[in-house]
Amino acid sequence: MSPVYLEEASVATAPREADEERDVQRSERLRIDELETLTRNLRLQLEAGVPLLRALEAQQRDDGGRIDVVVSDLALQIQAGTSLSDGLERWPRSFPDIYRGLVRAGERSGRLEQILGELASYLAWVKDVRKTIRRALIYPSIVMFAATGLIVFVLTWLVPRFGPLFERLGDNLPAVTKVLIATSAILRTNIALIGVTALLMVVGLILLARSDSGRRALGSVIARLPLTSGVIEAIESTRLMRNLSISSSAGIPIVDSIELARDACATRDFDEALGAIHESLLQGESVSGAFRATEQFPRDMCNLLSVGEEAGKLTEILTRLADHYDTVAKERVDRFVQALEPITTVVLGLVVGAVAVAILSTLYQVMQQAGQ
Repeated sequence: MSPVYLEEASVATAPREADEERDVQRSERLRIDELETLTRNLRLQLEAGVPLLRALEAQQRDDGGRIDVVVSDLALQIQAGTSLSDGLERWPRSFPDIYRGLVRAGERSGRLEQILGELASYLAWVKDVRKTIRRALIYPSIVMFAATGLIVFVLTWLVPRFGPLFERLGDNLPAVTKVLIATSAILRTNIALIGVTALLMVVGLILLARSDSGRRALGSVIARLPLTSGVIEAIESTRLMRNLSISSSAGIPIVDSIELARDACATRDFDEALGAIHESLLQGESVSGAFRATEQFPRDMCNLLSVGEEAGKLTEILTRLADHYDTVAKERVDRFVQALEPITTVVLGLVVGAVAVAILSTLYQVMQQAGQ
């Protein structure tokens, strides 16, 4: 009996002994592809009858990476007798609130494998959306980077070379040329300050996007731009319907599902709308009535939610709405990609053309004076 007691004691105290070493590592966030792979592998092994502890141990890579640290800690927690959902609570940055809530609901309902499968599909959808948007931004980013480099080269090197010609005209310079010369002087005088300011702005935006409030604030700004408003609305609607569908199928009450879905919102408008819906549901309002009262969601969505409530098929309606808005989101993303490239090209052409006109018009005027 003594060896068994010692083994159990060592297993029970192992997570506590590793706590201090893992506190810093828990602040790290798993990438979306790492989380999706882990979720899908766990689902497949659990469906095959593999015990949870064995399934977690099979995910260890022994490379000291983020996924290995997370899985090792979860395995220790399971060995100590805790549930998977309690183990996930130790890693709030790696596993979002809605993920942890759905896993807990899956454990209680005995449908953990099904919930993990739906979560894996949802994470794969999120990954595909992000990949599509990033791919769409590659060409405009390259063009804008090249345009910025060209403009800086023209203003800091080319324009000063035409200084003697500009001086010959004196006050007879065209207005656009005067603006060009003034901009060139400001840039050459403060180029270090401008560079540092631009770098700080980029770093600030990155740090802002990493916080929930900052991410939602940036999302709200993007959602109000003419070219991206429809895209963000469709993506947010798909995300919301998908989350509510998974939560409903896991047996989570709709009022709690709404609260969990707020964690995944990318814009402040949707977050505030879901907060209002949550309050309305607590006061006894119907789901469709609560959605309709916010005036944030399309009338067709509210009507279908009403039909689902009346027929007792709300989960099925939520799934169909998620599939519908997924199709809408893909179409709008495709249109966004198709419109972005010509718009970027036109903007680049206008900027470069304005600089060329300023220089050529001045040269033409100088040549006219020389001819006279």
